[in-house]
Amino acid sequence: MVAFRSLPRGFFIALPIVVKFGMGEVIAVSIKKLESDLESIVEDFKKEIKFNRETSEVSATRDDIEELGRQTYYTLDRFKTAILEHLRKQ
Repeated sequence: MVAFRSLPRGFFIALPIVVKFGMGEVIAVSIKKLESDLESIVEDFKKEIKFNRETSEVSATRDDIEELGRQTYYTLDRFKTAILEHLRKQ
């Protein structure tokens, strides 16, 4: 059974998809797609960090910390891009 809840005029929610009815078009937004994209980004980050850790034979150096910072930046930037793309499709 799908639960429907009343939203502002022209909107209905059928969990987990929000559907907007208006001007003859139906826009469906899938949170699952965004979640999948973000999980993929996290997995890529995990693989990069694991690779760097496994190939290092010494304790963390300044270069290692800088690399961690770069990988963190790249991951956050990809998160931002994925979220903005998702929102633009709405």
